[in-house]
Amino acid sequence: MKMELVELICCPQCRSALTLQDGQGQTEIQSGTLRCDRCKSSYRIKGEMPFLYVDDERWAVKDREAEGWIAMSREDGAYDSILDIDYSFVLPYYPSGTWLTVAPFFDAAIGEMALTGSETILDLGAGQGWASKYFAIRGCRTVAIDMFPDDRIGLGRGKAIMDQAGVYFERVIGDSEDLPFKDETFDIVFCNSSLHHAVDMGKAVKQVARVLKDGGRFLAIEPIIPLGQKETDAQEHIREVSYGIVESRRNLLQFYWYLWRAGLRRLSTNNLSTLNVDDTTLYRWIEGRLREIDSQGERPTNAVQRIAHNLILRMPRGYASFTTFLFAGGDVMLQARKAGVHKS
Repeated sequence: MKMELVELICCPQCRSALTLQDGQGQTEIQSGTLRCDRCKSSYRIKGEMPFLYVDDERWAVKDREAEGWIAMSREDGAYDSILDIDYSFVLPYYPSGTWLTVAPFFDAAIGEMALTGSETILDLGAGQGWASKYFAIRGCRTVAIDMFPDDRIGLGRGKAIMDQAGVYFERVIGDSEDLPFKDETFDIVFCNSSLHHAVDMGKAVKQVARVLKDGGRFLAIEPIIPLGQKETDAQEHIREVSYGIVESRRNLLQFYWYLWRAGLRRLSTNNLSTLNVDDTTLYRWIEGRLREIDSQGERPTNAVQRIAHNLILRMPRGYASFTTFLFAGGDVMLQARKAGVHKS
């Protein structure tokens, strides 16, 4: 970490300022202690990363989850070989598996952000920090936070990613449900498929709203389940659950409730087929998606369903797409703004 990070962080217990003690390092502080001026709690700095979390029963759940990620990676044969390949350096543009979906979604998110280089960005649930690299390349002041310091598949790998790209971003080990940052710190909070790993998703969204500046933006790429599907049914097919990894699944209405309750407004939902398309293209996609939903049912489409579909196709585009995503689910990009006028 660099000394400038102290301006952004705070004690995760009482939200008071932190003071650096016994910092070791020249340009970057490699080790040391951060001490709270108010409650006197201390937090270590190790491997150039501050560990800003409360080590309680809730954090124990996250520790077990971290162990699960390592176990799954070892079983796949990836953990021991990752240092020998360029995998980390090309993410999200790795031509295999889920990355084939992640990459175009990330490109779409970058397009929506329209970065100028003046933004301060929080990469929430950053993993290795690959997204932070691209924000830093664009000149943005970037902070990556994750619960997982592992130097192969966690945020510890971010050092190698920065060195390879010739950029710098801050790395913080912390809790998305108790973000160790001061109020109204970030212009943008970005989240790639990590919000659904929060134990308390509603609390995590409230934390996002707290650290966003007035008018700040939240962009999250997340899986959603159709309205009416049970979360437990969705979890049955998710491999990570067997490793103790938290895999919450919510429908779009639940996501919108979390966002609205936290004070976020101008909510929108899109996927790669609906983002920035004209009305004709959008309604064609909606019609096709509704037909797919019907074909998955055990009974043929009835008159009530046909009437409902016709009503959806006659709604204004925002309502029509929302209703379709509500019943269809899938991978989406959620966007919202913190209510208020942006402070420049």
